[in-house]
This record gives sequence, structure tokens and C-alpha cells, in this order.
Amino acid sequence: MNKYKDASAIIFLFILIINPIGAQEYCNSPFTENSFSGVITTEMSYDTTTSVGGNEVILDLDLYYSEEVNWDTRPLMVLLHGGAYLAENGDKLSEEIVQLAQLMASKGFVVASLNYRTWSIFQNGVPSKDQILDVALKSVYDLDAGIYFLVRNNGINGIPAFDEENIVVGGGSAGAITTIHRLYLDSTDLLDETLSGLIDDNGGFFEKDPDEFSIVAGVNLSGGILDTAWLSGEFTPLISMHGDNDETVPYNTGKAVDLIDIYGSFLIDQQLNSLGVTSYLYTFEGGGHSNIYTSPLYQEDLFAAIDTGLIIIQNEMCVTTSLYTYKIEPKVEIVNTLVEDILLIDNSESINYNYHIFDLKGQLMKGGQIIPGRNILELYRLPVGGKYIFNAYNPDTRGNISRMFFYAR
Repeated sequence: MNKYKDASAIIFLFILIINPIGAQEYCNSPFTENSFSGVITTEMSYDTTTSVGGNEVILDLDLYYSEEVNWDTRPLMVLLHGGAYLAENGDKLSEEIVQLAQLMASKGFVVASLNYRTWSIFQNGVPSKDQILDVALKSVYDLDAGIYFLVRNNGINGIPAFDEENIVVGGGSAGAITTIHRLYLDSTDLLDETLSGLIDDNGGFFEKDPDEFSIVAGVNLSGGILDTAWLSGEFTPLISMHGDNDETVPYNTGKAVDLIDIYGSFLIDQQLNSLGVTSYLYTFEGGGHSNIYTSPLYQEDLFAAIDTGLIIIQNEMCVTTSLYTYKIEPKVEIVNTLVEDILLIDNSESINYNYHIFDLKGQLMKGGQIIPGRNILELYRLPVGGKYIFNAYNPDTRGNISRMFFYAR
């Protein structure tokens, strides 16, 4: 089975990024090859609203960006954490979302990771199905509020200048569910009485395609949608990753957290593709809900899927007159992803490759060249117990590959 699907084989062979006169500077180099260091994080408040318990609540976000980037404007990515919409289960400091935000900032993005309204079991007891639906809808409005805050402060008040016409939104689990409904739910969709009433109670539909900004793509990490019929008439591309053994948010269809009927990434991808909408799904065979993002068993596939997603996103952002070609990834592999003091690299190509090793904040830790055959890289000076990214590339062939390894001496 080809987990990347037929379309991704074409993506890895040739993706044309067309870069017109006046195109943004970030179109001039592949996101997959960018590795800016100096990633900093700043917390700021983006909205004051009413909590699910009826009290005033201030919503915060963490802003990630690299001080090394010297582009006039950068792409913006807005991320939402998971946690089943329960306050006790997750927030913007969840490890997986922090690591993703740091990684995307090292690729050149301004990244905003939002806290949004959630349900507290400690304060409000166990929620009903309708109460979870209500708080999920509130998170969609919070996502919109976060984007408007960023747009109003674009280039001022500590926010680096970003391209308002090329915003990416995404999230994991509940954050992915919020993302999908912000992208594809609107007033033309047929809703049941309960959902229609909840939308009215929350002030009606948000403006789907405002003049102030444009969402160019969505990122769905193990999320789903309440009704695939809502995908009809849509056009926003979606990048999805999901384990086909997910028991929390179904890969196909079923109940999310044993409460709400939902359609998973597989059916969303099928529907979008049938409608001619750009959709990429990487299926982690045998993968569950969270382990595909945290277990060493899936890290190689995860980074390959992320690279593919970045290529698609950049292709959507940058339309051109000049040829820019990505070629199939080179036959360069890490032999031992669980490393003690030596990293073994097999280069099955007949040419040399440059390599870099970065930490997850994008800081360059080591670099050099690998030759054809077996290469031995000493790692004595790297901090022990961390995750690192090995990147090999050749500027002439544009061959490029990234893999994660764990240094656990």
C-alpha cells in the first residue's frame, strides 16, 4: 500500500512553484530546506470573552518566530492544541504543539499557538454531548478572534510582519476538529436543530472569507468533521495525518471520545479529492491517536509527511513564471535512529551530500558532508536525551531528505 497516495508520488517527483515578479521572499527557498535558528517565544493576550461557565476569561497565545529571518514578510501559521475540549487535558504548552510550533518557526513561519475556551470538569462537572458541541463551536470563534488580533497588529506590538493573504491554520485532535470546521462550515450547510441553535446562541456564523485575510491551507492532525456534506462547494486545501487504529478520533467514522459521531480524515480526504480540492492524507498504518506524533517508531514517516505537507503549502502560496523543481528524495538513510555516540548514515547515491543536524528549535548543532557508502558521524558534543533532525541535501540535484533521531547515550 502506498501511504502517500498516488498524488504524493508526483509531488516528490516534480512540484512546480511559480514565483511571479513581486512574489514574497519566502517563495525563493523551499520550506523543507529552511532551518533558521534563534527561535524565540512571546506570550500575549488576544481576546477577552465569556467562559463556558459564564465568567470573563482572557485568552492568550504564544508567538514563535526566528530572529534570523530577514524577509520583509513571513507566512503565518496558527496552531490549536488538542485535549478533547477539556481544560484538564491540554493547552498551548502541550509538548506536541510546542515542538510543532518551534519546528515551523525554524522553517520561517510566524507561528501563533492559541489557548481557546475549553470545558473544565473540575469546575463544571462532566459535560453532555450538547455542551461539548457548544465549547467546540466556541473554539472556532476563538480561532477567528486570534487571527483578527494578529491581523490588526501585523508588524507592530511585537508581532513580525506576515503575509495576510497566506495564512495556514491547523491543530491536533480537538484543535484539528476546530480547524476543519472553521475551514468548511458555513451558513449554506444543512444543520440539525441542535447545532443551528448553538450557532445562534454564539452570535451566528463567522465571516467565512473576510476581506482582511485569506486562509491558504489547513493542517489536520488526527481530526474529523461532523458531516462530510459540508465539504461540498469548498476549495481550501487540507493536509492531514492520521493513524488508522485511532480509538479517540476515528480514522474512518465513529464516535469521538465515545460521545460525538464524527467522520475522520480518511473520509474527509476521499470527499475533498472527489470534489477536486487539494487534499493530502498520510496514513500511519497501525498508528493510534497520539503515538504517531511521539513514538520513535513513527518519527521517520512523520517527518516525511510534514515535508510533503510543507511542499504542498508552499506550492499553494507561491504561484510563478520561473521553474522550480523538487526531485525524488535521495537514497540517504539513518541506520540507527536510537543513537548512543555515533550516528550511522548510509548514502546509496553516487554523489556527496551536505548535511546539517538541528535541534527542534531549529538551532544548528553539527554540519558537514557525507560521501557515498557508510558514514560515521560522532555526536559527543550534542546534549544527551534530546530529539534531533538530520537533513541531507545536494544543491545541484535539489535532492533533500529530513529524518529525526534520538540521542540517548
